[in-house]
Amino acid sequence: MAGVLCAVAGFTLAFLAWNAVHPVRGVLLGPSFAAATFAAELGVVLALLSAASGAPFWLLGAHGTLSGLTGLGLHALAFLGAAVLEVRALGAVAIATDAVKQLGAVTVPSRLGWRARPIAWSHAGVERVDDLQYGPAGARNRIDLYRPRGATEPRPVLLQLHGGAWVFGSKRVQARPLMLHLAAAGWVCAPITYRLAPRAQWPAQLDDCRLALRWLLEHVAEYGGDPKRIVVTGGSAGGHLASMLALTEERGIAGCVPFYAPFDLTTLFAPDPLSAGLCRAVFGCGPGDREVLARASPLAHVSRSAPPFFVIHGTADNLVPVTQARGFVKALSAVSLSPVLYAELPGAVHAFDVFRGPRTMATVAAVQRFAEWATTPRA
Repeated sequence: MAGVLCAVAGFTLAFLAWNAVHPVRGVLLGPSFAAATFAAELGVVLALLSAASGAPFWLLGAHGTLSGLTGLGLHALAFLGAAVLEVRALGAVAIATDAVKQLGAVTVPSRLGWRARPIAWSHAGVERVDDLQYGPAGARNRIDLYRPRGATEPRPVLLQLHGGAWVFGSKRVQARPLMLHLAAAGWVCAPITYRLAPRAQWPAQLDDCRLALRWLLEHVAEYGGDPKRIVVTGGSAGGHLASMLALTEERGIAGCVPFYAPFDLTTLFAPDPLSAGLCRAVFGCGPGDREVLARASPLAHVSRSAPPFFVIHGTADNLVPVTQARGFVKALSAVSLSPVLYAELPGAVHAFDVFRGPRTMATVAAVQRFAEWATTPRA
């Protein structure tokens, strides 16, 4: 029995490592994405789990059976796979920081701190003001403010837009490492909720983001923020919204940082049942309706007047292909008068920044450097 259990545990751990290296698409896309996010960003944790799982089976004599030996071999493969994932994550540190080195020095947060707390929900130096109402849509038009305790002078502001394929999501889950770090460093961070499809179809989501931006311009000074220094960010659908907001608003945004965002919806929505359903639910169209999707794509709104952009995307993203970021960066760089920076992170999966792994914390440091530069007045 110990040998069978060892084989099952070993297969599970080895699959986690393999899937993080090669996330799959198709019907298993959802489970693959969720599993890869954990394993790819917390390689050290996966390695410890592999060792902690394999050792008791060895002591119980699993190596005396074929199934047990197979299981122990799979545990060893999982451990090696986790080591490979950790090396890849550490390799992304230089890429993330190099992307913004032209703007000044980058300081990556203490490794001991994020190793001890891979998931952080609070920071001793940060306070949160909850559920301020910025619009008429009840719970879907609320904003939180993370700010440094005891702040006196006006602070730059980060507007954060959550992802969730435009149909779900929460202001309390995403980008926590980024917001807590920036708030502790002296920023006011403002995650929002917005109306979701299919109850509210496009462009309701973008309209709410515009409304939240106007609320910040008019009211954030009351909470210690500087309305003249606002950077907008978001991940996935939130990155799409952040980019659309930055490219279509004429005032109020000093810079934009989209994470793993879709930029060209005409190529994102392929002719399969899953994307067809999402396309109808959000944009009221089918995958072949290029006109509707083009108007809702940041790629269609690139211009010479765009604010500075820092685009971040991972090569192992199985929800939004990295080609989306590459095409957008190329198009925007060709016309924009402002800097367009790009960090393509090898091995990074969709929503990698939920966990405080090495890739995330290096990216957080790079975003801080970009945001500081974007909000610094220049002659």
